[in-house]
Formats: sequence, structure tokens, C-alpha cells
Amino acid sequence: MALTDIETVKKVIQSDKVFVSEQLNNRLKLVLFNKAQLEFTNITEDSEKVKIIRVNAPHADSHNPITLNDQDPVDLDAQKIAWDSVVVASDLILTTVYVESDDYIIDYENGAVSRSSIGSTIPNGGTVYVWYIPFVVLTTGDDYNIDYNTGEINRRAGSSIPNNATVYVDYNHTETAPGDALLLELIEEMEAMIVPKLKGGFSVDSADKGLKAAATNYVLYAFCLAASLKELNIAGRNTSDDLARRWHDLADKYLALAKSMFSKYLSVSTQQLGGLIQNRFAENRKRTIQSPTITARLRRH
Repeated sequence: MALTDIETVKKVIQSDKVFVSEQLNNRLKLVLFNKAQLEFTNITEDSEKVKIIRVNAPHADSHNPITLNDQDPVDLDAQKIAWDSVVVASDLILTTVYVESDDYIIDYENGAVSRSSIGSTIPNGGTVYVWYIPFVVLTTGDDYNIDYNTGEINRRAGSSIPNNATVYVDYNHTETAPGDALLLELIEEMEAMIVPKLKGGFSVDSADKGLKAAATNYVLYAFCLAASLKELNIAGRNTSDDLARRWHDLADKYLALAKSMFSKYLSVSTQQLGGLIQNRFAENRKRTIQSPTITARLRRH
């Protein structure tokens, strides 16, 4: 038994939106059954939408003509629409072709059209005709396999994806990989510090949900701090300081939660716990930060 475990920590990291970035229309060519690499790894499980264009000719929406009132969205036939494939016109012979953003807005991810809020030349309550190229959303396990850790996709035998076809992938990913080895080390460090300070009646085998939540928040704090230090060690990347600060702010958030939740379970005060944590941080910083330049950057955080 343990106060928390790797899978619990990973689930929080993958579910907390502050950790997650969204990618849209990552374009891949799938050849035979070979694996193709997405731009990012650490994909959030079941977040992907793998899409394909089945037809190259524009599709005339079955709702034509479509009446647009105010800025109310009107659903189209397709749930996903290929970018830059939309034509909106006043009639079937394209007497007036309207301009996207200026006259109308397309929700490509949900398949809807609406009037622009300012300056649209489409009259309120006017009718339009809409053409576009629809995406077809493919099915994991039937059409393709995906490795969420490595960000690799391949066709399956019997897939509806033709060989050499181009697919477009939407997905979420975490910016820093929560490796099992690191998380296990952080869990062990947390237990080495916390377990000896537990009040009577509590132990590493306790099933108390509040204690487990406190332990998970502490490991998340340590993970965010490690991610901040990692960014600070990346030389020559303009975004490193900003990312390091974001991870450091997240570390502060989870530390505050952990200290608050631990207070009812520990035989030491919150202030004493803070001192223990500061000492542990100082030890880890000595192990991790060697460069004077990196140390100076760390002080700014």
C-alpha cells in the first residue's frame, strides 16, 4: 500500500486543464501499417479525433437555404469541417459570395454557421447557401491504433483508411511527461518525509481519502517543481522562463492544497511542515541546479 500511486497522480495531471494543450488538424500520412508520429507526445487518453476527407467536391448542406438570425449558430450536416473549405453565398448561382469572419463565422469543430457580430452584410433573418468539405471521424480500434505515451498512430488491418491516405488529428497533450520513474521517486520522497510525522491511527496503509488526496497534491507540487527546474535547464529557448514560471505557480497551488489537507493528519504544525518542505526543496535544488546562470534565473521565480 501507499499514500498515493502513479496512476492517481497521472489522472490528475491529464484531467487538470492547466497542464493540457490542444492541438488541431495535425496532418499525417498513414502508409501500410507503419507508425506515424504526431507532433507531440503524452496524449490525453480518448482526447483524439482522427479525421479524413472522403470527397474532394464541396458538399451542399441539406439545410439550404439556411436562415441566419442575430448571431445564433445553425447546425450543419457535418460535425467536423475541413478548414478553409467553406463557401457561403446568397443563392445557388453565387450572386454574392460572403466573406468568412467579416460576414459569417464557421465553427469547424462542431459544424455550425452564424452571422458575424459586427458589420455582416448578411441581413438579420436573411438566407444563405452553404457548401463545404466535410471530415469523416474515424474509430480507434477499428480504423487505427494510437499510443498515447509516444504519440504514434498506425492503420489497422481491415481499416476504412486507404493506404497512403492523409488524416487530420485533433488531440490534447500534457506539456511535460510525468514519467513513471520520476513519479515513483517523488512518491517515495513524500512518504519518507510524511509517514514518520503522521498522527497515531494513520499509516502508509491508511485508506483515508483525505490523507490520500493530501499526498497526491504534495506529489503534484513536487512534479510541477521538477518541471519548472527542467524548463530552467533548457538553454536557448525563449519561452523557457515563462514556462518555468507557470510550472512554479502550479507548484505553489498544489503545495497550498497539500499543506491545508495534511494539517489534520500530522503531528507537526503547518509551519513546521513548511520548514521540512523547504529543506527538501533546497536538497533537490542542489542536486538539480549546477549552473550559476540557472540559479540566478531560479531566484527570479
